[in-house]
Amino acid sequence: MVNRLTLLKIAAKLINNPFLKYCDQLKQNLTFKKSELENLQSDKLNKLINHASLNIPFYKKRFANLNLESINTLPVLSKHELKDTGKQAVLTKKKLIKKTTSGTTGPAFSFYVDKDFFALELARNLRIFDFANVEIGEPWVLLVPLRDRKNFIFSKLIGRLVLDATLLSSGRTPLCCPSSKLEQFKADESMIRYFLSKIQKHKPKLIYSYPSTLIALATYIKNWNVQGIYSKKIITSGEVLTRPARKFIEEIFQSEVFDLYGTTEFPTIAQECNEHKGLHVFIDSYYLEFTNDNEILVTDLENYTMPFIRYKTNDFGYLKPEKCGCSSAFPLMEITQGRVSDLIVTPNGKFLRADFFSSILKKNREIKKFQIVQEEQKKLVIYLVIEKSLPGSRINFLVKRCREYVNNSLNISIETTNDINLPLKQFFQTYPVRATL
Repeated sequence: MVNRLTLLKIAAKLINNPFLKYCDQLKQNLTFKKSELENLQSDKLNKLINHASLNIPFYKKRFANLNLESINTLPVLSKHELKDTGKQAVLTKKKLIKKTTSGTTGPAFSFYVDKDFFALELARNLRIFDFANVEIGEPWVLLVPLRDRKNFIFSKLIGRLVLDATLLSSGRTPLCCPSSKLEQFKADESMIRYFLSKIQKHKPKLIYSYPSTLIALATYIKNWNVQGIYSKKIITSGEVLTRPARKFIEEIFQSEVFDLYGTTEFPTIAQECNEHKGLHVFIDSYYLEFTNDNEILVTDLENYTMPFIRYKTNDFGYLKPEKCGCSSAFPLMEITQGRVSDLIVTPNGKFLRADFFSSILKKNREIKKFQIVQEEQKKLVIYLVIEKSLPGSRINFLVKRCREYVNNSLNISIETTNDINLPLKQFFQTYPVRATL
């Protein structure tokens, strides 16, 4: 491990990459008091807004005649606006790094960063190891759908095994997020065995993946009775981590799970520590707001190339007033609902995209809230809170569509209820931990 760190420092110096310098800065921020973090955040926020209003065409027009001293007076930014604006939201530079969002909670679009911010983001990504008490250089696995190539030399230096979750199904759509809402995809069992073998040989101290991908792998590990697939720590991100999912993952991988809240645009917004009392918000990197219905707005404090200011994430959560038992001064938050790429497992072992049900129900204006729960492998219950009565024929139609999707393999029922403790028109699924193949 020491040799890896030494080589990493030498390599960073040779290519003039400042990410280790940023690593040191972010590590130092972990020792700051609450007042110091808030002052740092405030200074960064003011500088970003002033920069955007003076240098970015989109924000010059957007902030004209507005009071820039208070962020609350600035308009909220949507994904559609940013997509339609295009290069008008980008600071003109010779060298830009292009990234693309997944499109899970809105339209997919491209955004841009410069080389220096890319190095900072590497440091932000490595900081999550500190909260999980894993040292840089210890072996770990990155198991997500890959949208770009990962540097082989960098992976070697930081002990990273990269596995593309896209390859886990025969249709080349990952178990966590198939490309088509109508797709009933088939797991590629030979690839799953290959991945499990690679993980087994790597002997990782940490695995980073989506909850649904880990649930799918854990199901195969359990039913195939695969031995030696362990990891002391697991970091989950990309989806809401439910209690049944956490319990099942910890049981199969014999691991402690640390939840991370992040998006493609902002990979490391908040993370659990070993107290597991909530997610610590990295307020030295982001400014978070919560609307009246608890939707999360994010401002990245350091992306000067393409600023995201008061950006709607389509995720929901809230700040927690209590302090954590750890030494960190970063405030706590909870996610109540976010991106939905959860899995439903049919009795014959097929993994289905749960988002299909969400897309069907959202088309009905009478439905104020809904909740979908699979507590038994053969049964799916859809709970509805409705503003106006739904005709029986409409309910029968919804049940029919849902049964067609699962090929009549599940007993599906719809029940109305007075309220559900979830944001408007959001979705929740209890993970099927009793899946059999």
